[in-house]
Parts: sequence; structure tokens; C-alpha cells
Amino acid sequence: MVSSIRNFCIIAHVDHGKSTLADRLLELTGSIKPGSGQQVLDRHPISRERGITIKLAPVTMTYKLDGQEYKLNLIDTPGHVDFSYEVDRTLSSVEGAVLLVDATQGVQAQTLNYWQKAKKLGLVIIPAINKIDLDSAQVEETLLEMVELFDFADADILKISAKTGLGVDKVVQAIIDKVPPPISRRQRLRAIIFDSYYDEYQGVVAGVRLLSGRLQTGKRIAFYHSQASSTVKETGYFKTVGLLPQAQLTSGEIGYLVTGLKDISQVKVGDTVYYPDQPTEPEAGFKRPSAMVFASFYPVENSQFDKLKLAMSKLSLNDSALKWHVEQSSVLGGGIRCGFLGLLHTQITRERLERDYGLNLVVTMPSVKYEYKLKHKQERVQVESAGLIPEPHLIDKIYEPVIQFDLFTQSNYYGAVLSLLMNNRGVVDGVYYFGHRVRISGKLPLAELIADFYQKLETITSGYVSFDWRMSGWQPGDLSKVELLVNGKPIEGLVFLFAKDRAVIKARSLAAKLKRLIPRQQFEVVIQARVSGKIMVKERIAPFRKDVTAKLYGGDQTRKDKLLSKQKKGKKKMKQIGKIYMPQQAFFDLYKQANQ
Repeated sequence: MVSSIRNFCIIAHVDHGKSTLADRLLELTGSIKPGSGQQVLDRHPISRERGITIKLAPVTMTYKLDGQEYKLNLIDTPGHVDFSYEVDRTLSSVEGAVLLVDATQGVQAQTLNYWQKAKKLGLVIIPAINKIDLDSAQVEETLLEMVELFDFADADILKISAKTGLGVDKVVQAIIDKVPPPISRRQRLRAIIFDSYYDEYQGVVAGVRLLSGRLQTGKRIAFYHSQASSTVKETGYFKTVGLLPQAQLTSGEIGYLVTGLKDISQVKVGDTVYYPDQPTEPEAGFKRPSAMVFASFYPVENSQFDKLKLAMSKLSLNDSALKWHVEQSSVLGGGIRCGFLGLLHTQITRERLERDYGLNLVVTMPSVKYEYKLKHKQERVQVESAGLIPEPHLIDKIYEPVIQFDLFTQSNYYGAVLSLLMNNRGVVDGVYYFGHRVRISGKLPLAELIADFYQKLETITSGYVSFDWRMSGWQPGDLSKVELLVNGKPIEGLVFLFAKDRAVIKARSLAAKLKRLIPRQQFEVVIQARVSGKIMVKERIAPFRKDVTAKLYGGDQTRKDKLLSKQKKGKKKMKQIGKIYMPQQAFFDLYKQANQ
């Protein structure tokens, strides 16, 4: 019966206890035995080691209350901003959300962000303060923060400990009492895909939310946007271990669909599933995640390139946000250029490639998208790296992406944080005090964020800070193009964009670092940094020099001069036709240091 179904999710800031609460709910409903393990729904080892959820995880539970059995469909969500697109899809698939706040940390940036999204979608929100069992818990202060920021009533805010299980039964009671059952629709089949992954044996498996009708095994289905079609191989519910097959799924339910398709691009997240003989209107779907950060992966050993390409093909089957293409460097060899949602997404992808596929990789310096407009032309061109921007004399304007941010920290750090924001071209448009904490909102160029902004922010606040952001648009940037040249030739990949007032300083630093990284050659090496088309920095690496006069014992000085002149001419010719030995590690080290 639809009236017994409750679809809900858990939303919270990173490390506020979402997965731990999910464990207790699974134990309370008998889905797992007590002590079965921690973070049961975080199936990937990286999630458990880092203590963060990186992938939404649906599960179906049953719970008896007052003689009635309820079907509870939970979707556990990531907390980090890089994976917020997973939260967006989850919120669109449920009727309620448990908003969890850590009593030792209080309301954080992601807490506010997810609350706003859930409220906008009209979900029933169940607020709960977690970790009340800890000695450092500040329950009353956290309660006041939630009342002030979210306008919750005191009596509606639950106080729990997901670790010990204290108050978790009240969470289940609130879910059953307050979250409405899905609306029952008996019209034609219409289901929306909120997730998909590729299984080597079953093909593409899709997570679906049925909006109307019934989805039955053996029936022919179609996908509205991809225009693909297939026969339903299997349907059922997500369980803690594996899948639980069912003959059918009905309106309002959340479950899985085994499509049998071998191409995951045919099963797009946000697409609408229907019966071909019963055409229906598609759902609006979800906003597709857009790559914000770009970096290249190069194998330390060139012989691993084919292995890297194969691994990336497999990994992208289960990560719809990962975009990539092959690139070739004359210096670094074959590599993969990737688009990511943020720095954490970059790090997780690298870890999965190295650990799951046995690769040894180095990642180039992350960059962002830019747009430029040529003189006497109106259209703007978008590029993924500074190296693709034309010469400065051809450019009218360069545009850079800007983010809208919310920052929470202790009020005594306000001055230091404000100074850091100003130094990174940030603009503050709101400051709000509550208790001993402060919320700062404003705008910041994305390029500043992916440098060392996070590290500096955590240093000056002693780690008492949370930072959430979202894309805000584009703005004209007062930027200078910095290129590194060796013996007059530009070096592929060593092109950067910096704020104009810092460009020369950055160029001088990069040239000095490159000088230390390139070994001495048999001829002179000249390193130059070109800023906005002009050579502004020059460094020189002296050549090795053989003592060609050592074999002479006495004699006329002209004999020595003749040998030295011959050596000089040879060095000059070698400089013209010789290749500079530049180890890959020199580039990798420079990429790491470029934003320091």
C-alpha cells in the first residue's frame, strides 16, 4: 500500500554523522544485526578510510509500528560540496529529509545549503542534533543556532546520538508521522532515473523512483531522452548487501531496474522511463553536473598509458560527472585530460585509479575554465586551460568563473578571514553574527579557490571553519598570461593565468623553481617568463665545461685560444640543434609548486 511508504534522505555537513545514523536505522529496522560494522552503506574503501560519503546509497527497510508495517526508503547522501549534485538528485526523489547537525560543531555551511534546497522543493524537514553524548557537545547553543537560522520550533528539534542509538527511535517515529506518503497515481508508467551504474554481468542497473504506474519484469520499456529501449530483466529493492528482486515496482516506490543495456550513456540520470505503447510526458529531470576543475593524469611510466585509458573508461561508467579525453604531450607523453566537480573529486578519482587499477600517476596543476573575447568580435570562446588563450594583443577581454560562498567560523577569526578573502580577490556581501560564531557570504574567483585557499583558511582559523560554494557566473578578469620559455621556445603545459598585480611575482617564482629543477646541460640553458607577451624574467643555467687546454703543457697562448674558440663554437651549435634533457619529475614538481 502506498500509504505505508515513506521516502526520505539524510542531509548534513561532512562528518556530522549521516552514515552512522543510517547504521542505527538499519539496526532498528532489523535490516542488519547490531555490530555488523560501521558505515554499512559506504561500500567503497576510500569512503570508509576518509570518513566521508562520496556516493548516494539507497536502501529499503521495513518497520512495524502499532501493528502496521511501513516500507522506509532511505537514500544516504554525500556531505562534501563536490558531490552536491548527488544530493540534488536525492532531494528530488523523496518527500522528506532528516537534517542532522553535530552538537560539537553547530550549524555549518553545507547544513545551510542543503536546508535551503530541501525547503525550496517543499520537503518535510526533520531537524535533529547529533552527538549529544559527547562531553564537548554544546546542545543548547546548537539548538539556538538552529532556531535562529532555520526558524525551527524548539520542540521539533530531536536530540540524538547516532553512535549509541539514543533517540534514534524518535527519528523513525517522526519519519512515519511527519513525512507524507507518495501520491498514488495509477496512470501510465512514468519513472525517473536518479542513479545508474554498470555491472559487468547484468549491464546497466538504474536506480528509479516510480512517479506513476507499475514497472514489471519482462516488459518492454523506453528511455525518453536517449531514445533507447530494452526489456526489463529484473526489478526490485536496494538492500544493504546486494539487491532484492521483486516481480514489479509500483507508484511511489524507490528501487532498481536491470536494463540489460551495455552502454551506460543510454541510461541517463534524470531520464524518464515509460512503456513504448503508452507514451507519456517526460519529467523535467535533473541539472547535469558541469566540470569546474580540470587536470591531466600522466602515468609515471609511459608504458602504462593504455592501462590508464582502459581504467578511465571503466571508472567513468559509474561516475556520470567524470569527463575525459586523451591528450598527447611532446614532453610528458600520453595522458588523460579530465574535468572534475572540485578538488576532492580530483583526489578521489586519482585514488581510485591508483588503488583499483594499480596505476602510478601524477596529476598536473588543476585549472579552471576561462572565456575570452577577441577584438572586433562579439562571441565569447570557452577554453579549459590558459594555454588555449590567444596572444594578448588579440584579446579584448578574459572572463573567469566566480563562485558564491558561505563561510562559518568563530567570530574571533573574522579579521584574519576577511584579510584572506581580500587578498584572494574576494568580495564580501554579508556578515551575520550569532553567538560566538559568524557567517560570511560573498563572491570569489574559482581560480583562487583551487589554489591554496583552503589550506590558508584552515590555518588561520585553526580548523574551526566550514566553507560551501556554488557557481555564480562569469566576470571580466584583470588577468595576465604567464608563459615559461626555455632557450626561446614555449614549454607545452607551462602556461598560466594570474591576477595582473601578481603576475610578475608569480613568473619570477616559477622561473626560479624551473631553474632548480632542470639539470645542467652541455650547453647554456636560458629560462624566460613571458607576461602578457613581454619577457619580464630571465634565468640562466651555466653549461658543463670540459677543460680542453689540460693536455697543453706550455707553448704559445694562441694554441689555447684556438681550442677555446673551437669549444665555444661547438657549444653554440649544440645549443641550436641539441635537445634539453628535462625529466618528467621537473614538470610534475613545478605543477605542484605553481600555486604555492
